[in-house]
Amino acid sequence: MAFDPARTAALLLEGGLSSGGVVKGVAIVEAASGHEPDATHESGDEANTVDRGLWQINDVWHPEVTDEMAFDPVAATREAVRIKGSGDWTAWSVYKNGSWRAHRKLGWVALRLAMCQASRDTWQQEFAIVTDEANELTVRRDDLSALLRVSEARVLTLDVARLSAIQRLNNV
Repeated sequence: MAFDPARTAALLLEGGLSSGGVVKGVAIVEAASGHEPDATHESGDEANTVDRGLWQINDVWHPEVTDEMAFDPVAATREAVRIKGSGDWTAWSVYKNGSWRAHRKLGWVALRLAMCQASRDTWQQEFAIVTDEANELTVRRDDLSALLRVSEARVLTLDVARLSAIQRLNNV
């Protein structure tokens, strides 16, 4: 099952990439693997290298990336950001040969969806905080009301006790 391009975009944003870097990254993944996390490509050369996962990370060029990481879209995206570093996407053949360009529109759409989702998540988190604070204030108000009722009852009890004491003094 294909991995959601908007999720790829969100992971790239979390990795600190610019919007242009995100668009290129999503387009590279689409050109390289069709967003299939289980994709593989055997080189067929003497070294018999294998490109693995969503990002088609080569097993010989990047032995530090385990198969488990390469086939996990989240871990693979983190590794892709690390491999890219502060440079461009030249480690990917689909970038060098330009085939990624056919998927730029998908990159832009995925970026916009990821940004909308991030805004929605932020709004929901802020709403949850405000709701929690309002609930806490309601609890405090209810606690204060209960405390006031208890205090009023104690004051009445004290007043009755004082009146009884005054009456006893008057009767003596």
